[in-house]
Amino acid sequence: MRFTKHLLGLGLLLLSGCIAAPSGPTPTPNREQLQAQPTPVPPAYSEPFEVLSLDNLEQIGYIGQLAAPPGSGSVFAHAFSNDGTRLAGLTNNTLIVWDVLTGDMLYDFPVEGLLDVFYSPDKTDLYTLTREESLVIYDGETGARRTALTVHPNYVGGPYDYDPDSGLLAVVSIQGDVRVWDLLERQAVANYQADNPDISALAFSPDAARLAFGDLSGTTVVWDWREDTEIATLADVDEAATVRLALAPGGTQVAVATGEDIRLWSLLTSDIEQVLLTGRDGSADVLQYIREGDYLLNTGLAEAMNIWESATGALAVALPELGGEPTAVAFSVDGQVMLTSIFQGDVSLWDLSDIEGEADNLPRATLNVGANIIDVGWSPDGRALALFEAGGSVQVWGIPAPAPPDEESTPQ
Repeated sequence: MRFTKHLLGLGLLLLSGCIAAPSGPTPTPNREQLQAQPTPVPPAYSEPFEVLSLDNLEQIGYIGQLAAPPGSGSVFAHAFSNDGTRLAGLTNNTLIVWDVLTGDMLYDFPVEGLLDVFYSPDKTDLYTLTREESLVIYDGETGARRTALTVHPNYVGGPYDYDPDSGLLAVVSIQGDVRVWDLLERQAVANYQADNPDISALAFSPDAARLAFGDLSGTTVVWDWREDTEIATLADVDEAATVRLALAPGGTQVAVATGEDIRLWSLLTSDIEQVLLTGRDGSADVLQYIREGDYLLNTGLAEAMNIWESATGALAVALPELGGEPTAVAFSVDGQVMLTSIFQGDVSLWDLSDIEGEADNLPRATLNVGANIIDVGWSPDGRALALFEAGGSVQVWGIPAPAPPDEESTPQ
């Protein structure tokens, strides 16, 4: 396959064959227990130059490091600006913003009690969601505080989802009041009072036109929040608590992950189409439709990452290399390449272009990162891979900008 051929030309370690699956689930580690490992000396920073794809991956390399302030700790949440030029990282005590083009740290300041960080669609604002009611808004360029919003007077850090393309934030209070905010307009635009206040998962559809939320009794509601209309109320007879949700592109299917399996519900009939057996905590980390919704991916603390055919529920690929430990996942802009990191394990690139022809495994190459990577990201412009080290710094991988021509050798 072309992916394997390309990666043979990289300064990467190409793996062949499968790694034995772990014997069983392991507890999720506490991020405070992570220990930084020796890191390769970073090169002089180079601007990530080309959109990464299967056609140019042989040129990828480690192009620089985004340094973290001393003592800031591990980055547990991050956000790219939509144009890929800024990266914000959140540690337990610090908010850090870097310029991805130059590698410079633009600003950092102490914070506490934060859940997540987001960029506005136009990167003029930077938002931080706190555990107690507030969303604080900063100037995206300077970090100066602008204002704060009370997202709900009874919000205490429950489920939430943010759509970076529209600037929409959904939160739920401890009473089950689901609220959608337009953060660009600084106002709440929709509310829904759920029958069961114990909402445990919440997710926008890919176009952000619908919102799904599920509770501990196994009921999932799919809501057209703009029209304030219920598309479906899906009551599971097993009353299995909802762990994660994903709405398929096209609006005809919703995946509901429980602690043991995934239920694929039809939004046309309000019936369960398939039950996918994932193993305990098999969707603890990721539940996501990929390849334009043709496949569904799950991974967590079960023995393998699984990729399923969403129409039939058939298992297309199982990857035991990514089972049994916390796993982070990101995708190329065209969805053809997957980037993964596994706790205290490998950081790898996977070819997703021919899932149908790879029933046993997928072509894979492992990056020689030389550090404990706890999270990964792929910039929205497709040019940069961000690998978050346990010590707080960020490795940036990509294709470096070409060196300027030598003036002495340039023809006159």
